[in-house]
Amino acid sequence: DPVSGKSVIVAETTRIAPLRPLALRQAYAKNDFAALLSTYEHAKHLRPIPTQTATGNGLLFAIVPDSLELVQDGTAYPADYLIAPAPLGDNAREFDAVISLG
Repeated sequence: DPVSGKSVIVAETTRIAPLRPLALRQAYAKNDFAALLSTYEHAKHLRPIPTQTATGNGLLFAIVPDSLELVQDGTAYPADYLIAPAPLGDNAREFDAVISLG
C-alpha cells in the first residue's frame, strides 16, 4: 500500500466473502465502491491499491482490518496487512491467498 507502506494479502474473493459485511460483499459484486467510500465508517476500512500485472494496470480495493492474525500449526501470530479480495483463478490451485512475507 503506497499510503501506509503495509503489505497486501491478495485473498480469493469467494473464500473470504463470509468474513465481509454485506455492504462490502455487495460493493465487490457490483464493482461499485462509490457509496462505500462516501461514508467515513466504510471508507476508513477500504483502501484503493494500484496494481500492475502482465495484463495491464488496475485497482484493487483492500480491506483495512481492525486486527488480523495469521495461524500456522495452531499458533496465532499478530499481523499488520491489508486484505485485497480478488479472484486468484486457476493458477492459484489449492491456495486461498497470496501473502508477501518480505
